[in-house]
Amino acid sequence: CLRTLGQILRAEQKYDEASDALKEALAEFLKLGSRLGAAQCLQILGEILIAQKIFSDASATLTEALDQYRDIGDRYGESQCLELLGESFLAQGQRTEGVTWLVQARDLFLEIGSDGQAARCSETIEGVVESEAENLGSGEDGLPSSAEQSETEHEDAAVGGGNDDSDIYGK
Repeated sequence: CLRTLGQILRAEQKYDEASDALKEALAEFLKLGSRLGAAQCLQILGEILIAQKIFSDASATLTEALDQYRDIGDRYGESQCLELLGESFLAQGQRTEGVTWLVQARDLFLEIGSDGQAARCSETIEGVVESEAENLGSGEDGLPSSAEQSETEHEDAAVGGGNDDSDIYGK
C-alpha cells in the first residue's frame, strides 16, 4: 500500500518521496471513500511537515486530519492529532498553544484508556511548566529578576554588616 510505503520512507527521512507516496495514497483513499485512510495519510503528512519545520502547513494538514477523525468518530486518531498539534506549537516556541493542545490530547487519551500516551503528554506538559518556572528566575536578558536581586542585596548586607556609614568612611 502507498500509505505503508510513505511511512517507511518517512522513517528513512526521505521526506519528499514519502510525501509523494502519501499524497497518492490520500487521493486513492478519497476516491474510494475511505475517510479513515485519508485521515491517516493526512496525519503522516503532518508529521513529515513538522520534521521539515514547515509548521503552518503542518498545522493545516493536522487540523484537516483532526476534523476527519472527529467526523468518523476515531477518538484515538483524534487524540494523536491533538498531541502532534501540541508538539508542533512547542517546536515553534508557542508554549501556551502547545500546552493547550497537549492537555486536550492527554484528557482524550485518558478517556479512551490510552494511559501510556496520556502519560507521555503529561511528561511533556510538566517539562514545559518546569522550563517556564526556571525562566521566571531570570529575566529575558539572563540577568537576575528584581526579586532575586533584592534577595542578593539583602544577603550581601547581612554578610557585610549592612550599609553602615562607618564602613564607607573607614571609621
